This record gives sequence, C-alpha cells and structure tokens, in this order.
Amino acid sequence: MAWTSKEKHKAKLLEYMSNPDNDFPTRAVMSLHVLGFKQRQQINKVFSVEELHDIEQEALENRRKKYASQLARVDKALMAQAESGDTQAIKLCYQRFEGWSEKQQREVTGKDGKPIQTQSKVVVEFIEPEDDTEPDDKSSTA
Repeated sequence: MAWTSKEKHKAKLLEYMSNPDNDFPTRAVMSLHVLGFKQRQQINKVFSVEELHDIEQEALENRRKKYASQLARVDKALMAQAESGDTQAIKLCYQRFEGWSEKQQREVTGKDGKPIQTQSKVVVEFIEPEDDTEPDDKSSTA
C-alpha cells in the first residue's frame, strides 16, 4: 500500500523530531529544512494546526522513550549519592521520587468551598481618656 504525500511528510517530521540529538524545530525549520519546502507557509497547507500539535506531542513521547534508559542511570546515580549521605541528593530524591516539596499548603476554605468557621473572637477595648483636655492645650490662667 502506497503512502500519501501527507503521510510521508508526517513520518519525516516524526523521525526528525523524535531524535533527542536534534533540537526541537520551529514550524519554519520544519517546513524549510526538515520537509524541504520552498516556502515557510507550505507546512500550513499540508497540516492543520491541530495535526501539527499532535505530531509534536507524538514526537515528544518518542523522545522520552528513547532517553528513558539514560534517566534510569541518572536516577541510580542520584540514589547512590543520597545513600552516601549527600544532603542535597537526599532532598532531590525525596522531591523526585516521593513528590515532596518544602512548600506547605494551608487550606483556608472548607470542603464545600465556604469559609471555615472558627471559635476565636476578637475583643476590642477602647480606653477612655481621663480628662477632656488635649496634651498640647496651652490654656493657662496667668
């Protein structure tokens, strides 16, 4: 079964973008350099915006699969550093593998989204002045 021109272009884009050794291209690079079109806009005549987005997402997934073994080696080295007592590596391990974060979250609403009612009351006391004269009142009998 013969491929259509569009299928060939898609395969060429996926092959290029799935390779972790290549920089992830802009649409202009995809059109001019990867597919070899004469004009940058030609890619938009072949693929819709949604189709290009889907191709990019598929290529990113392919890239992740290709460097998964490298990430596993990095994770192993990080664990070895943490096990040796490196506090930065320990912290990073907890962040990476346990989803830990130093930030503490505080819920300020109830489960229903309404404010939480508390039992604390604020008491405000006003102190009445002892006399009606102001401190800078200079009325004196002389």
